[in-house]
Amino acid sequence: DNAQKLQDDLEAIWPETHPDDKLPAYQFLYHAKQWQVFLFLFRKDISERSAKVPWDLFLRLILNLNIVVPEEHDILIKKVLKKQRIIARKSFTVKEMIAAIVLKRKYAFMQDLQDKRQELLSSANIAKSERLFDQQIQFLKELKKLFPNDINVKQILFDREKIDAEQVLQKALRANRRSTYTPRAVDEDEKASLEHLSQQAKHILDTHPELAHDFAIMFRQFGSLRIACDFLYLEKDSESRDWQLLDLLLIDRQYLALLDHAEQLKLKYSNQPLALFSISYAEALAYWELGEKSKAIQLMGQIANMKPDFKSASDLLIEWKEDHLE
Repeated sequence: DNAQKLQDDLEAIWPETHPDDKLPAYQFLYHAKQWQVFLFLFRKDISERSAKVPWDLFLRLILNLNIVVPEEHDILIKKVLKKQRIIARKSFTVKEMIAAIVLKRKYAFMQDLQDKRQELLSSANIAKSERLFDQQIQFLKELKKLFPNDINVKQILFDREKIDAEQVLQKALRANRRSTYTPRAVDEDEKASLEHLSQQAKHILDTHPELAHDFAIMFRQFGSLRIACDFLYLEKDSESRDWQLLDLLLIDRQYLALLDHAEQLKLKYSNQPLALFSISYAEALAYWELGEKSKAIQLMGQIANMKPDFKSASDLLIEWKEDHLE
């Protein structure tokens, strides 16, 4: 039974799964109409007093299935939501509770966003004053992503227009994490279950295309990097998607697909020299793994010559040349 297999697989990894990473799984189960598995995990989180549970999805499930909630359970649910300051009175209907949860979440998100803005601005200024430029770059990248039109953010970004090689190094090393990242082992039965689930997920994308990113995260967490890549291909075009796909293709050793993806990225980021360095770095790694060592050395040599302060490229070039001579 696929539903039971799915439940067993999720139950096995659920204790180690971060609460923030559970939401994509809950969303998948909800849209895939895996009600039994959804309720099993929801009950498990409730019994363990998990701080983050998708009350809105749970209530939508109740509403859509026309489930009559026993009075004592209805009272308990409202008591929990009132304690969390989501609802103000016990007379809320299920629809009103769903709307209140969504509104509360939006308010919390906006508040968190403003707090994050102030935190990043302060951190970027402190890093600049202490000449911690590698840290400042990370803060600025996050600010640009969250607040691209903010005047203060634009001013700080203007002050740091000449981003140095550390930015390239961050992207390149992130793509080269395969030496430290080990996917969770997946047996043959689980592979079959994941393939079945991926087909269901793709059907869901017909009406909910915005879930492609969530599904990619979920399947990566389940240990199927290939399926995760498939869903990243289906995700709406974005800079974040571009780099995540480059990462996963390299980690999963899909070198030919990586080279095809790199060609597209070079056209897209043709006016961004630092992005091109990062793409070329990933290409060189792919060529080396494919056995085209001379081409890899030539490409890495170009990077090292144009960016002598890019230590990772220089060190790897030396290592490759020594290996190539043996």
